[in-house]
Amino acid sequence: MPRLHSFTYLLLSLTSVTAQPSCPALDARASLTNESAFDYVIVGGGTSGLVLANRLSADPSVSVAVIEAGSSQRDNPNVTSLGSYGRALGTEVDWTYTSAPQVFANNKPQTYDAGKGLGQSTACRLTLMTSAWSVCDDNRIRAATAQIDTWETRFGNQGWNWANLFPYYLKSETFQIPDANQTQAGCNFTASVHGESGPVEVGWFNDIAPRSTYLEVRAAWEDAGFTWIPDPNTGNASGASNWPLTVSRAQNIRWDAANAYLYSGDVMSQRSNLQVFENTTAQRILWTDEQDDKAQASGVEVIDQAGDIQVVSVNKEVILSAGSLKSPVLLEASGVGNRDVLNANGIPVKVDLPSVGFNLQDQPNVPLVASAPQNFTGYPTYVTHATANDLFGNQAPQIYSHLLAQLPSYAQTITSRAAANVTTPEIQQQLLKIQLDLMFVDFIPMAELLTAPSGSNLVIAFWTLLPLSRGSVHINKSISNDPIIDPHFFMLDSDHLFQAATARLGRSFFSAAQTSGFAGSEISPGLANVSSDATDEQWKDYFINHYGPNSHPVGTAAMMRQDLGGVVDASLTVYGVSNVRVVDASILPAQVDGHLTSTLYAVAERAADIILGRI
Repeated sequence: MPRLHSFTYLLLSLTSVTAQPSCPALDARASLTNESAFDYVIVGGGTSGLVLANRLSADPSVSVAVIEAGSSQRDNPNVTSLGSYGRALGTEVDWTYTSAPQVFANNKPQTYDAGKGLGQSTACRLTLMTSAWSVCDDNRIRAATAQIDTWETRFGNQGWNWANLFPYYLKSETFQIPDANQTQAGCNFTASVHGESGPVEVGWFNDIAPRSTYLEVRAAWEDAGFTWIPDPNTGNASGASNWPLTVSRAQNIRWDAANAYLYSGDVMSQRSNLQVFENTTAQRILWTDEQDDKAQASGVEVIDQAGDIQVVSVNKEVILSAGSLKSPVLLEASGVGNRDVLNANGIPVKVDLPSVGFNLQDQPNVPLVASAPQNFTGYPTYVTHATANDLFGNQAPQIYSHLLAQLPSYAQTITSRAAANVTTPEIQQQLLKIQLDLMFVDFIPMAELLTAPSGSNLVIAFWTLLPLSRGSVHINKSISNDPIIDPHFFMLDSDHLFQAATARLGRSFFSAAQTSGFAGSEISPGLANVSSDATDEQWKDYFINHYGPNSHPVGTAAMMRQDLGGVVDASLTVYGVSNVRVVDASILPAQVDGHLTSTLYAVAERAADIILGRI
């Protein structure tokens, strides 16, 4: 049985998580030789990489190569089956990294899931079409308007704002209007915020949780003080709602990035100018000998499926789309990164770019579980997004003032844990204030709770959306070794504060559900373990023993001004390099509300237009 984390636990009663035998992987589309050369070489066949492969190869005069360490999962039931969340985790389509021991959480390492195969993370989880995984994440919920606007106004990325990104959210999707059964079960939408002709199919399962369950969940959240909103994808997800996912209702399968951008329309088989090299692992970027102000890539060194070292030459650009845990490590393997990190690994410095791999941000995921007096059926898609006002009420202004006073201390802690010459307390204080202002001035959602009536249990998986703790990911001696992943979970007491307030909110839902007879007694943590009047410190003990990574890592090749610690500029080009871009979750300067997938599709669609000179 594959390893489970807390969100998988949320769905245990809905579907068996036993991995099914996968079908044999398809052979690579093409054979590599050292004479292979392409206009664009894309490293990573996941969410962002496949968007780019599709859009760039639409011009038959442009040659595109995709380098993917995994293989096609088109016929793998662990990937395609609806309700199969968790089956692919820990199998051959999951990198299954182990983090560094988390010194602020009992010094225990954590398992990090990351998709391996065409579609990558959208293929191994179920994507809420809220806003990095495509093989592994089907959730479709977008980021907040004010949050995207900060990319331009406060991180210094000209043109990156909600108004400019919103059309690309629409471009990426085809929204499937709920049928009568789904409408009865509470599936609703706002037509003006959804696309009609994009590659990504968005909607709900045929086997949705029934209307009776929806009415009970809605009533309990409304009793807890929340408004039930028609659609969480408007740029303001505050409230409770039914979230859509990336599924094909007609085919009754999960609709990952490979289905959307590679298999549909026979793109992979019909475009001779697009070559997909499966089971091929990028080792490093190679450089020309030209002595220019900026380094210029000449190609990518790879290990092919036969185990031989090959070189894929590039005529125009190398694009890294290997994800937040791999793209910065590939830069470091290529000599682009923090001088001290490179020297420690015996790597000659090509471009001294100190922030590569720094700024890692992820969310700690924790479950609450209550018993239920009935056996729930169908797939639940209930999500609640809470603001600072929801979590702290009239104490929100005082909490904000307290956190502002703590910023110098927080910034000093983050700086002291970073590699040398990466950042300063002054810079970190500036960046942290952006996040605090979003939570306590703009009042965007700062916590998410997924409600899953599952079998004989009522489960809530919850996390703070915008933790202030910062970590890193770096190369581990060689690219063939797993990266050193250290998210520094719970490094700052602010994250305990946010998580404890969210846990109390989850309990308020349980209380409302118990009053109506919808829920029984709390099982986990249980009042005997964490009392109804527990302090933040007492909740902390529960969190650090029961949390898992949300596997939503961002920020390790951040798109922001270089003086703030940016790795790529607004064109997604690596600073100090003329023809290498990064397009994946690593470029997001800070965590986003919702889930990553929706925003990554939009970012990659816009990136394609930037590369093609349309912007």
